[in-house]
Amino acid sequence: MYEVTVPGCIDIIDLFDFILAPLYIIVILFIALNYQKKKESENPLYRYFIGGLLAKIFGGIGFLLIYIYYYGSDSDTTMYYNTSVSLINLAGKNMSVFFSIIFGNNSLENYSYFNNETGYPYFYSDANSLAVARLTAPFVLIGARSFMATTVLISTLTY
Repeated sequence: MYEVTVPGCIDIIDLFDFILAPLYIIVILFIALNYQKKKESENPLYRYFIGGLLAKIFGGIGFLLIYIYYYGSDSDTTMYYNTSVSLINLAGKNMSVFFSIIFGNNSLENYSYFNNETGYPYFYSDANSLAVARLTAPFVLIGARSFMATTVLISTLTY
């Protein structure tokens, strides 16, 4: 199994991703099939709903794998993910500082709470880039810090 690692950060993708992501896809498909059945009687175009959802999910996974294995761990995609993981790790250490950052206070004082255990957010000084990581952080948490599961969740939400 290939693993891509960034010094000071968690493994980007490993066997856990390839186990957890399909489980998330199964749960999402179960929910989506029920949704499709309810809506298909109102609008026959909903028969394409599952196909479109799967295209979106597997397109996201394809994008992820290309960025991981072709561009490596220094791509902007992995840096956004690592910044989100750092925020989630900070939540485990200091919830009030985490929420302060999530709600826009990216002060130097808040930055001082990051350490080698939490990881350092790559995009902390750029407010616009940090906003992406702040919006992604809940998905990283729900996705159990799995890059692929997070991709599945975000792909589903944006569909």
